[in-house]
Amino acid sequence: MKYFWLPLLLLQSLIASAQDFYYKGYDWEKTPEKSELTEEEKKLDEVFLKRRDCIQLFLMNNNAVEYRLAHKIIQLNTDKGIERFNKYYLNSAGEIRMEYQKARVIKPNGDIIVQNSSDIKEAKDENGDVEYRYFAFEGIEKGSIIEILELGLYPARFTGSSVKLQGSSYYKNLDFEIITPSHLVYASYPVNGAPDFVVDTTAKEDFRRVYIHMENVKPLKKDEWAAYDANLQKVYFKLDKNLATRKANFYTYGDVTHSIHKALFDPLTKKETAKLKKFIKSLDLQNAKDNEDKIRKVENEIKKGYLIAEQRVENGTNLDFILSNKIMTTQGFFKLFINVLKELNQPYELVLTCDRYEDKFLTKYEAYNFLNDYLIYLPDFNKYISEELMNRYGFPPEEFTYQKGLFIREIRIQDIPTGVGEVKDIAIVPAEFSVDKMNVKCSLTENKEEVAIDMERIATGYKALPYQVVMDYLIEDQKKEIREQFLKYIDDAAIVEEMNFENDNTASFGVEPFIGKGHFKSKKMLEKAGDKLLLKAGLLIGPQSELYDRDERVLPVETPHARVYERTIEITIPENYEMKNTSELDISVLPFGQDGSIGFVSSYVLEGAVLKVTVKEWYDSVYFEAKDYKSYESVINAAANFNKITLILQKNSN
Repeated sequence: MKYFWLPLLLLQSLIASAQDFYYKGYDWEKTPEKSELTEEEKKLDEVFLKRRDCIQLFLMNNNAVEYRLAHKIIQLNTDKGIERFNKYYLNSAGEIRMEYQKARVIKPNGDIIVQNSSDIKEAKDENGDVEYRYFAFEGIEKGSIIEILELGLYPARFTGSSVKLQGSSYYKNLDFEIITPSHLVYASYPVNGAPDFVVDTTAKEDFRRVYIHMENVKPLKKDEWAAYDANLQKVYFKLDKNLATRKANFYTYGDVTHSIHKALFDPLTKKETAKLKKFIKSLDLQNAKDNEDKIRKVENEIKKGYLIAEQRVENGTNLDFILSNKIMTTQGFFKLFINVLKELNQPYELVLTCDRYEDKFLTKYEAYNFLNDYLIYLPDFNKYISEELMNRYGFPPEEFTYQKGLFIREIRIQDIPTGVGEVKDIAIVPAEFSVDKMNVKCSLTENKEEVAIDMERIATGYKALPYQVVMDYLIEDQKKEIREQFLKYIDDAAIVEEMNFENDNTASFGVEPFIGKGHFKSKKMLEKAGDKLLLKAGLLIGPQSELYDRDERVLPVETPHARVYERTIEITIPENYEMKNTSELDISVLPFGQDGSIGFVSSYVLEGAVLKVTVKEWYDSVYFEAKDYKSYESVINAAANFNKITLILQKNSN
């Protein structure tokens, strides 16, 4: 999201004058350097012999800009490494000017193949627009080295940015540096064991150079169910001091709070107010059951009837324009919703945060790169609203939960409105609000070739979100496909003979559960083995994940949302048959005890010819330390093991 609240800066007070690039004339070696790898390094798919990144901040035409130099030398040791790097994708988004981009391949026999800007290939979308650009390397052999060198001019990122000092590859030699005029100082904050910047006391006159040098940086293993990018070694940085003016502590959360208040909380014009009142009146909110019902009605109307444009829209934040043309920017969405809440006398706070899978919101270090995304918080109900079309009140994008955010509210001091900001936690939605429940009744067909199934499936919260919220945006054929997909969860090859649904509309989300009922027959759940019938009863709970991590877990487990799965299964045993192995249905995996945050429990009772099975699986937390991974894995695998259960139906001998 764009920083629509970012204040204009007097850049001249920050940066004295334009300067040449510090490394003017920088180039690769005419004769490539040779690097000897250890036997262990040779076993790796690829090794970065060199990774160097440099940023230089300066002023050009009264605009703060930065040169970005990137130099990489990568030796490819295996077919997998060659496959990963036979194309090198160029990231030039937002560039002002690209000075040069070039690459070369150094083969094991010493032959060198050079590629320049004219060799860059482009991939285009269906509209003919360039999606990405890349170098394509041909004739690469094991042991070949590719070298890439780029220098471009970009808008400055002095309000906050970061650099990853670790990745999925091994870095034998890594350098990162920031160069500024000598009177400007960057603040930094390393995380996950990364080193901090060192000041270069030998830097050229009139320049300040800080750098990080690392050798033998081990790759971070990509564990499943983890916030990989957020756990990489990285360092955050922002412009913080101007020694010439003795000003410091730039770009704080206090600055943001003031700017946000001015951008979104300021009083409306008389024309905007009149249009807003007319809009609210058209919603017929007097018939709403309660205040939460009013909020849902407002959200559904705005998201269904108004376009939130990703690109810039002239007057896209003006409420008169928005309400007349039904199009707005993201800023316009929040401005409209906030002012509706004001008219309804409903307390609210605006929240700025970021994706927890990318970055953990920091409090000791304040910078704008943690303020990329926005929510509205309703303190009366402890719930959130997002501008995302497919999220609804009370169920914000999961990546913004289990995260911190800057909460901004309006207060009055001597009758003068002002904004107050406070960093607080954005809690997860409790598991009991995201339930996937199935009631299944099954029996064998008369010819004992199929299983006849009557199923009722009930979903709420995040488990209903992909089905229920989309309904008002689909044509009838698409709705049918979604409904069948919901019911055929336990057998995607089944043909649904009957089905009916309740609450299958967007407005019901968060109020009533999404309910589907259907009847179908399944062939895959039944097999014959001589005089025995094999009923794959475990499949009746639906497909399951399975985790068997052979390597030691490195990263904490981090899942999208808390959730509960409940299953009740009734199996009618055919006449003259009995079940032989029902005891397999008794499973209890409770790694943290009966009242713990996760668990899988299943049990059964036999009532005459009906076998009744109950299953419950729950995840009350979304985060588990790496040391607790085996406990998390045990619950996941308990469900997977249940999924494999086959009940044996033996014909009675009498």
